[in-house]
Amino acid sequence: MSYHTNSPRSIEHRHRTNPFRPETETATEIETASLPPSTASGAADDTGTPFTHAALIYESRADQFETVIPFIAHGLQRGDQCMYMVDDNSPADVLDALRARYPDLDVDAALETGQLVLTTVGDTYLADEPFTVEAGTSLLRSAMKEALAEWDGFRVTAEETWLDRHESAQDDFMSCETHVNDLLDAEECLTLCQYKRGEIPDSVIDEVLKNHPCLIYDGTVCRNVYYQPPEEYFEKSPIETDVDRKLRTLVDRTTTQTRLRDRERYLRGYYEITSDPTRSFEEKLDAVCDLGCAHFDLDLGAMASVDPDTDRLEIEYVSDDHEYFEPGVELPLSETFCTAATDNGTGSVVDPAAEGYDDIYAHDQLGIRAYLGTYLEIEGGANRTFFFVGDTPRDREFTGNEHAIQRLLGQWVKYTLERKHREGFLRRSYEITADPELDFEEKLVRLLDLGRDRMDLELAGLTHVPDWTDQFRNDYLLDSDGITTPNDPDGVLWGNPGNGRYCREVLDGDGPVAVADVRGTDWERDPTYQDRGIACYIGTQVVNGGETYGTLWFGSTTPRDREFSDTECTFVELMGQWVSYELEREHRERALEESNERLQQFAYAASHDLQEPLRMVSSYLQLVEQRNYDELDDDTREFIDFAVDGADRMREMIDGLLEYSRVQTDADPLEPVDLDGVFDDVRTDLQVTLAEAEATITADSLPRVHGDGNQLRQVLQNLLENAITYSGEGPPTVRVTAERSGREWTVSVADDGIGIRDEDHDRVFGVFERGHGREDGSGTGIGLALCEQIIARHDGEIWLDSEPGEGTTVSFTLPAADHEQTTRG
Repeated sequence: MSYHTNSPRSIEHRHRTNPFRPETETATEIETASLPPSTASGAADDTGTPFTHAALIYESRADQFETVIPFIAHGLQRGDQCMYMVDDNSPADVLDALRARYPDLDVDAALETGQLVLTTVGDTYLADEPFTVEAGTSLLRSAMKEALAEWDGFRVTAEETWLDRHESAQDDFMSCETHVNDLLDAEECLTLCQYKRGEIPDSVIDEVLKNHPCLIYDGTVCRNVYYQPPEEYFEKSPIETDVDRKLRTLVDRTTTQTRLRDRERYLRGYYEITSDPTRSFEEKLDAVCDLGCAHFDLDLGAMASVDPDTDRLEIEYVSDDHEYFEPGVELPLSETFCTAATDNGTGSVVDPAAEGYDDIYAHDQLGIRAYLGTYLEIEGGANRTFFFVGDTPRDREFTGNEHAIQRLLGQWVKYTLERKHREGFLRRSYEITADPELDFEEKLVRLLDLGRDRMDLELAGLTHVPDWTDQFRNDYLLDSDGITTPNDPDGVLWGNPGNGRYCREVLDGDGPVAVADVRGTDWERDPTYQDRGIACYIGTQVVNGGETYGTLWFGSTTPRDREFSDTECTFVELMGQWVSYELEREHRERALEESNERLQQFAYAASHDLQEPLRMVSSYLQLVEQRNYDELDDDTREFIDFAVDGADRMREMIDGLLEYSRVQTDADPLEPVDLDGVFDDVRTDLQVTLAEAEATITADSLPRVHGDGNQLRQVLQNLLENAITYSGEGPPTVRVTAERSGREWTVSVADDGIGIRDEDHDRVFGVFERGHGREDGSGTGIGLALCEQIIARHDGEIWLDSEPGEGTTVSFTLPAADHEQTTRG
């Protein structure tokens, strides 16, 4: 902002704020700082302490100007008259600093209008020596009155280094400083006194601490805890009282800072331990207990499973060796200090006799004298106490901060245990659902039992709402005595979903429905509760495709002591989704089996109904040719040959299609197969063909694989026949190799024949697709398609590498016999 005006009052008036904002702002921010609303106008806190009078204690010019220059510039911008009394600096030093830090501020205009007044201590405080309290207060009163007559406010700052040269004036000046607060208008006037450490005597600085309500030191504006109101300052109280108050303040602050540093150091160590991805839970627990023992000054950290209802406690973990206190020890809960935690969440004991614990087993036999612990309700597992103990009495109570840290440790233990339970449950669920040896019913029963055990419930079931009735039934009902299935009609429960609130709420809702305790709720009217006594329930909807199937549910005849958690609802929903998927898959597989049966029936019909007419056409054409041979011309004989050949090829194609359709529907189970034996059988079958073609066949030692021997024989035979058929002009050479890669074998059949173009590499595996025209050889175009279908049934892949004139290599993968496979059978 620039000032180019001859009228001081033309400067825009702004709402005034106080730049001395204690304990919140740094000194470099005083040009924009303001007091809270309660002190902005009155300039005093609720004790009457004013904030218009501040002392800057600095050690260098940089520190000095970092506070003073913004103080002056801020006043000029707000329309205040600002007076600066220099002593060890010069007016030029101040002006240079103002212009450098605030280049947009028109300092010259402020000087011309009198808004900025630069003077010296010699022309003000020391104009009439010696300095007196009356002269000082009169000077300030006159300057303030003149300023407020023309300007919005008044700010004055003075360099007090002159006090070092005028010891006789020090007492009077400090007395004058004490009266300053009474002189200043809290809303319009501010005073900033500057004291340089190292030049001003400490005795003077000590007095400054008494008579300035606001201090600026080390870059921070703060409330002066040593400030003495004028009436107290002039009482001349004994020095012991003053010293005691300062020492008490220092001790209190030091103690607080030490505790904060200890807490910060402890929390830093805690976070470093618990966030370390390289440590196991047990290693983290050891480190956390060591940290806690050191922080609480106790001997051992421990964890125990507890059941307050049965008065049972079992030690699970102890951080160090103890003669009696070790994992596996079982005690009545009431004979331990852990009741202090189970009764209150987090509890402590420092005086067993006074607190009623001197006659319990843990005190008398185990020698425990101090305890700090927390009670953990663990979702999906037994509840725990996590605690620290000592064998010597404690001379002080555990603080609220120590209780808070113990709760923090307990929260970490609780979170980690619950995460381990969740991961274990999901892992076990996956093991069940992925087990190839189990059918759907066995998987369902195990899942229901797993969920029932995890949520500690008595019952579990799968209900079904058939399309042909308004009723639902429990297709599966699991209790402590076992499973009841549809094969046991006497045990199947029927009900009406229109009246059964549990079932109806699930079917009508968008997600799981859960109620932990029906007592005192509308659920008490539910027939499921009235007839069956199911007092707590959680269920989710099951669908089959887009149609509602029923509900998957868990429950008990006794209410639950805590609500069902979001995690438990998610688990039940995931189970329901798996059941829905399995029902839909079963439906699809059943439909596929029916389709395959129809396809097989069609294939057999095609084999008989289509081939018989073709054989008849071929036979009658040959009979016509034989009986009328002499009467037929050459063209007619050629036409008959074409027709007979076409009929024969059609029969071969139908045979190929029949064989292709039976790959999935009419096959042997997959089992270990010796490929060497299969290959020998193929060579025997093709010995005549091999001899006529003068073919050379070589093979590596072939492996044992998991497969269907008859189908693999078809694959090798088709590939060898193709290699001979498309060998070109010279005698064919074929090499069979095998190479293992992890859990599977790659078998390759390579020839030196005519090859296949790149663009035909994928096409030749299609039904009736051939890599060459008939002039290059015969074939129906079924062979490679049949090979691909067989290899796919073995969970393998088949492909070829070939270039025209460079031969062809066909490769396929098969699972190794020594590796358990889940294959399509």
